[in-house]
Amino acid sequence: MSVHSPGFVHSPGAVGSAPSWAMPALMSSCVVVVGAGCRDQPGPAEAVGQRPAPELHPTAVDRRHGWNSALVLGSFATAALLFAAFVAYALRATHPMLDPRVFAITRLRTGTIGVAAVFFGLFALFFVNAQYLQYARGYSPLVTGLAILPLPIGIIAISRRSVAIAGRIGTRTVVTSGMVLLAAGLAALSYVTSATAYPPYGLALLAISTGMGLRVPTLSTGIMTSLPPARAGLGSGLNSAAREIGAALGVAVVGTVLASHFAHALPASLHEHAESTSQALSAFTDAMATGYRVIAVIVLIASVAVAPGLRRDRPQS
Repeated sequence: MSVHSPGFVHSPGAVGSAPSWAMPALMSSCVVVVGAGCRDQPGPAEAVGQRPAPELHPTAVDRRHGWNSALVLGSFATAALLFAAFVAYALRATHPMLDPRVFAITRLRTGTIGVAAVFFGLFALFFVNAQYLQYARGYSPLVTGLAILPLPIGIIAISRRSVAIAGRIGTRTVVTSGMVLLAAGLAALSYVTSATAYPPYGLALLAISTGMGLRVPTLSTGIMTSLPPARAGLGSGLNSAAREIGAALGVAVVGTVLASHFAHALPASLHEHAESTSQALSAFTDAMATGYRVIAVIVLIASVAVAPGLRRDRPQS
């Protein structure tokens, strides 16, 4: 999933001489600028007396800097200006690294948004899931790895067949079904608690992996085939960049929701104490539920936005 695709530079007709990392780096800088004024705050791991897992909150808003603060609003404005400057330059350049006009191609635009939305949901899951399994359920790292096996199994089994399935029943049907399954799986995970049995949890993971397996190969194929062979490197780079940006935003959004709701749900008496309590675990699972629901809604909105751009393929008999 690296954004350092050599195709950004070496594919004829794709770009000029700009370095391959510049486009993702500039777009990532917009995310970084937004989080420039944010400070780390204790997470669920510290509150229940466990060793904290590494956390990344690119757009997380600290309780000391609310959404309406000049620092946060200024960071968003700066990010918007940087992005606008990049687009303006690319539109005027003789050999732009990425010509914004390519997004007028419906299949490319739809595929890019769709791939970003899938990885938005998937990496939001990655961010929360290990914390839930280890801190709320008390699983060891080995058992945690075994518990998430429905994810790779579903992805591997379905993704190998999804393009062929799309050829038989239609791209729109396959991609829309995949996004609905992804959102449904995330919504289902919002109802799990530390006492939830494994089978319902495993089924939710299987729905998510099936949705991803149906959606990503079909959308990625759409991105690549929407451009002429001479610009295949551009398509590959866009596909990779969409994954990375979607993943970063997914972690940012779910991390922000999780941290803010956990802080509000945690009893005041525990804010400054790292002690293992059922109240802290309950606050974490409540915050996790809210985070998953927010992510599921955003994924569904993205699905609605993408659906009109999908081809109405006639099923093959």
